[in-house]
Order: sequence, then structure tokens, then C-alpha cells
Amino acid sequence: IDNVGLKEQGQYQLRAWHAFPGGLTGEYYYDIFFSKLAITRQDRVVNFTWGMGKIAPYSIDYVTVRWTGALKIDQTADYFFKVEADDHSRLWLNGELLLDHWHEMYAKLEPSRKIHLVAGNMYELVLEYRDVRGEAHCVLLWGINTTPVDVVPQTNLYGIYELRALSPTDIVVRSAATQASRTECHGDGLYGAKALKKSNFVVCPRDAYGN
Repeated sequence: IDNVGLKEQGQYQLRAWHAFPGGLTGEYYYDIFFSKLAITRQDRVVNFTWGMGKIAPYSIDYVTVRWTGALKIDQTADYFFKVEADDHSRLWLNGELLLDHWHEMYAKLEPSRKIHLVAGNMYELVLEYRDVRGEAHCVLLWGINTTPVDVVPQTNLYGIYELRALSPTDIVVRSAATQASRTECHGDGLYGAKALKKSNFVVCPRDAYGN
């Protein structure tokens, strides 16, 4: 359990996902509220220039797209991300809203954002795009320790699918064996005790993780 970052006892819900290389899952909607799904497909990269053409079947304007999946990192570094888009976009990595240009025109004006990522790790990625009217494009860019100029490649993008037979699963994490070096004591009795007089102190046993 420690390998997945659980440090405290309690009740948890464990969800299991299977990651497939080759791109992100793209959900294309007929409206700007992500409510009328048009198609779902696998997109190798996010590097689209629709111009004045169709984004979803039969739809040119007032369309939304949500790409979901995972980003696998090959090199530990500070990464800079940017979305070149017209009109709106927002990007999450591992639940953190990294870029947000959802309520103003021309998301390409949003400055790049930095985040430290570790080699070998996979980070959940969600990118949302909205076209209101006119010309349409959306490109997801990144750069390592520099201004983002490269399209995030297919080799780093994974589709993720929940294993419905196993997920979600409820688990209970309990404390490990008490460890003396982590156990805490406090109270006046530890420092000011006198013979034949009552004194008090409290012992709070803890395990290696501080529980």
C-alpha cells in the first residue's frame, strides 16, 4: 500500500485502470456543455486544425471535445505545457488544473505553465476544448526545461480504461506494528515528577507511518 502513497489508516476506494499506448480517448460533442455526445474515438495526438470545417459530424460551430488518458514521462524534468487553441481550452494533470482559458477567447494567449514530472510515472491527463464560432484549432504542446514548441507525441500518450470487474474496490488500511522511535509522549509528569506526588503524562503509540 505504501507504494501507492497511502500513509494513513482509514477507509479507501481503490480503482484499477488499464493503460493502452497509442493516444488519448477523444469524446466529441454536438454542444458546448459536454451533454450531446457525437462520437468517441482514439486520437494519436492533439494536433488539429479544422479551420472552417467540421469538428464533429454535421457540426462546425458550438462544439466541445474532451480528451482523456495518461501521460507517460521518459525523463525527470520541469515540463512546460501550452495549448494553442481557438476558442477555449483547459488542461488537468493528475487532477491539477494546469491551464485554464475557458471563459475568454483565444486560448493561445494563455502563457505556458511549468510542472515537475518524474521519469517512469504516468499522469492522468484531461484536455477540454470548446469552439464557439469561426476558425477552429487545438494543439497540445510541451517543452522540457524550455518554452513548449513540440506537439506531445503519441509515444507518451495512453488511453486508460477502468477494469469494471475489479474496480472500484473498498479497502481498509490499519496501523502497522507500533514503533518506539515514532511513538510520542507528552505531559508534565515527564519532566517535573516528584516522589510521593501524583503526576501525569500521555503515551501516544504510533507505527512507522505515523498512524
